[in-house]
Amino acid sequence: MGIDFAKVDWAVKLAAAGIDSNCLRLNKAGPCPLCFDGKHGGKRFRFDNKGGLGTWYCQQCGAGNGYTLIERYTGMSKVEILKFLDDGTCGLSSDTPVKRFTFEDTDFSPEQVKKNRANLVEVSAGSRSLTGNDPVSLYLRKRVPGCDLSKISQDIRFHPGLKFFEEGENGRFIYRGTFPTMVARAVDAAGQPITLHRTYLTSKGEKAPLEDPKKQMKGIRKLDGAAIRLVELPESRTLGLTEGIETGLAVATGYRYRINVWSLLNCGNLALADIPKGRFDKVIIFADHDRTDVKKKYRPGEHHALLLKERLVELGFEVEIKIPPEEGTDFADVWLAIQNQEQGKSLQAAKPQVPIRPTVQPRPLVRPPSRPYVQSQQL
Repeated sequence: MGIDFAKVDWAVKLAAAGIDSNCLRLNKAGPCPLCFDGKHGGKRFRFDNKGGLGTWYCQQCGAGNGYTLIERYTGMSKVEILKFLDDGTCGLSSDTPVKRFTFEDTDFSPEQVKKNRANLVEVSAGSRSLTGNDPVSLYLRKRVPGCDLSKISQDIRFHPGLKFFEEGENGRFIYRGTFPTMVARAVDAAGQPITLHRTYLTSKGEKAPLEDPKKQMKGIRKLDGAAIRLVELPESRTLGLTEGIETGLAVATGYRYRINVWSLLNCGNLALADIPKGRFDKVIIFADHDRTDVKKKYRPGEHHALLLKERLVELGFEVEIKIPPEEGTDFADVWLAIQNQEQGKSLQAAKPQVPIRPTVQPRPLVRPPSRPYVQSQQL
């Protein structure tokens, strides 16, 4: 039974196998038919159908083609799948339940959007530009030595005091205090604000003593590739992408602010980077060198960087991936190590040189004739 997979109408066949057509919108993020539970994972799946082979990828389930998707979704045997692709019959009965997804499951309701927008506006209105002496400026200078704050976009701001709530075991939120906060605005490809990211700090520019001092606010929609534009250079056609804000600033500082740099906040969102068409020619992905995920059998930072590269190359971008040499580090760590090394050299060079004393030649030992030197004695 020879079947040319490239000639299969995968959108039709996958829908016929019971997969909701909402999941099969070409290159659109949507719910994964394998792992979506109605609440989590509503934007982690993409059907890209590369080469006409029904290809897809999910941030949690991995990647595959039309054949493997039918196999994993239905549990049919190889013979059943091939027969189904050949003449439409298979091991599925007419009573087989079909998962149906609506994008109301994955996007916010109008009421939620209204509430979220009001919270975002309130925080944004209370934030201020960096002054150079505020806790955010102190924090960034410590985390990214040599960072020129005047080169950073206005999407990074300082809020003098945001309340921090932590969810307790009973589901109730516990107030942990009010802290100065770094507020970063994430926007989509069109530049429309989507959400705000918060990093809670101390007055001295350290991370606040909390279990998780970094939190993303609920936006007007899912993040879905939205980015924090750290450095904007209209004259540059090169875009650098990172996960963390601090990593992005380290990259920008290392490149002397000659390229655009965006932070995507996490590796899953990095793979979905929403980049405006026609704005850039080259994209450099500065991936974190994560340790291998034992369950997933891959390094998350590298894995999602490769997914992004594959998608961007198809769209016509020149793409390069850079990864730090040491496992468990990102480029913020690399920059910090370089600066510490340079500082050590500078301190060493600045030390006053102690003049070296000339070697004093000892006088010859003169012994009385009556007491000859005994060669066997070791002094």
